[in-house]
Amino acid sequence: MLKIEVHSRINEKRPDISDDDVVTAWRNAISMRQRDPDFPDYYAAAGFDTMGRLLQMIAVVSKRGDALIVYHAMPVTRKMRRELNL
Repeated sequence: MLKIEVHSRINEKRPDISDDDVVTAWRNAISMRQRDPDFPDYYAAAGFDTMGRLLQMIAVVSKRGDALIVYHAMPVTRKMRRELNL
């Protein structure tokens, strides 16, 4: 299992979503998929955070290959629900 890192831009844009919320939501993902076959290291997921909110997240595998960097997280949208078949 890759280490989960949370990019600081999430906290800047969404101060109500903590790093722990993102890590918990990723580990509790109810749906996950490779975002684009042309870019195999990018993933989209939706999962429940520490407060029970369903978050959508986008992540990329680090260049070292040892971590997953989540750089987008917010409450799930209808568009992401469709993308993840939720």
